Amino acid sequence: MLAATHCFVALLLALMAAGAPHYPLSELLGVKAVPAQIDGALFVLIGIAISTQPLLYGMTRQLVDAQNAGKALCAISLAFFLGAALMQSTTGVAATLFGLPPILRIYQKHNRPDDQGRGHE
Repeated sequence: MLAATHCFVALLLALMAAGAPHYPLSELLGVKAVPAQIDGALFVLIGIAISTQPLLYGMTRQLVDAQNAGKALCAISLAFFLGAALMQSTTGVAATLFGLPPILRIYQKHNRPDDQGRGHE
């Protein structure tokens, strides 16, 4: 379950990168760049996919006895860190395929404070 959600999120991030101007998804759809609403929808899907992961701690706690609970919870935490490593390496592959600018745009959109990028009203 954990590996599947990480792969799904990696696919969604790759789709987001492919929607940049002059990249495969935007050219396939015949638009200059995929609209920001689609990026927002992809972020919602990412949130839904990742939100199932904390449930694994409760499920693990119920499945193992008290003597092995620490080991089992440690294995879940290790899986999270390995998933993060997978995401980082997938980002590198996506940057190789689509170039660095779309990848940087994804992180810029994700890390931008609310007051930046808006027009003066």
